Amino acid sequence: LSIDENDFNQTSVYPNPFNDVINISSPTKIVKANLVDVLGKTVVSLKSSSEGITIIDLSSFSNGMYFLMLENEANEKKTIKLIKE
Repeated sequence: LSIDENDFNQTSVYPNPFNDVINISSPTKIVKANLVDVLGKTVVSLKSSSEGITIIDLSSFSNGMYFLMLENEANEKKTIKLIKE
């Protein structure tokens, strides 16, 4: 494992379960974020070129389980299961 991969493994999303907004904490810059519902439908697709993605407002979505797929500058990917309450 390279140092970059270890850094990306430290990426976390909070709070989880969430109500409205999720925060992304990562030592590497997140350049893409896709939120997928349990049926596999992409409900949010974000791209960032400058400062990276750190906050996503999901207040308009219904309660349930979602999967957040993150991608950093090095094209490393991570999927995090989220619960909206």
